[in-house]
Amino acid sequence: MTLVIGVVWRAVQGVLVVADTRSSMGPVFLEERKIHPVKRGGLGYAVLAGSGNPKLVKKGYRVIEETIDSWIAQNGTRTPKSQELNKMVDTAERLLIEELKFLRDRGIDPCEDGLSILWASVSDEGDPRLYHIDCTGLADAKHDNPGYVLLGRGLYTGALALLRLFNFSPEHTWDMGLYTAFIIDLVSEVDSSVSPFLGDSYLIRKEGEKVVLGPLKPEAYQEYKKKIAKRREAIQLLWQALESVDNEDEVMEILREKIRQIQK
Repeated sequence: MTLVIGVVWRAVQGVLVVADTRSSMGPVFLEERKIHPVKRGGLGYAVLAGSGNPKLVKKGYRVIEETIDSWIAQNGTRTPKSQELNKMVDTAERLLIEELKFLRDRGIDPCEDGLSILWASVSDEGDPRLYHIDCTGLADAKHDNPGYVLLGRGLYTGALALLRLFNFSPEHTWDMGLYTAFIIDLVSEVDSSVSPFLGDSYLIRKEGEKVVLGPLKPEAYQEYKKKIAKRREAIQLLWQALESVDNEDEVMEILREKIRQIQK
């Protein structure tokens, strides 16, 4: 049981991966980090996350990391270009399909626990890449459309609805860290298998000539928590305002004009 959100964030030439920290073992809930960064020689190569059987998720991580390490052994410690990244994903996909078929042939069905893996990378050209790998090992590119990946039960208990409510687009210049933290916090209130947002967040992006990755800073986490409360209050306030008048268009126009004045 989990909620992992990966979103393309074109404003910073990157991909943000955020997760709750709750996992279950029978009737017992545990706290654990679900995001797996892959760094080599000071460069960011990938951010991985998964849902389903933890042992199978880790096996998937191993295959992807071995694919990355094999590429580095042949090409040196540098960021792959877009076409090279395509081939790297194809190689990992082929190996994962073989690995998972081997397990199925021996009576272990990766689809039984809903195995899914998210793979986020950025090419040397600054092209964000986001893939969803399903329980058969197939990798589906999501960076162009829809620009996000959702994993875990939280997908069905509110995360997808909230993404659509706010008309998510990779082109938005919003603070995607705040946006995704807001979603996790709200889903946690209706789904006990999802924890509130506790700062498990990694951004991989092009910075100057390098692709780098790193976690959310503690001070940013504290600021997000304060802002989430304000965003909730703002939504409730707008709803109340619209309920109290006959002309809703007038309220919306006043709000738009106020925003224009603030942005000047």
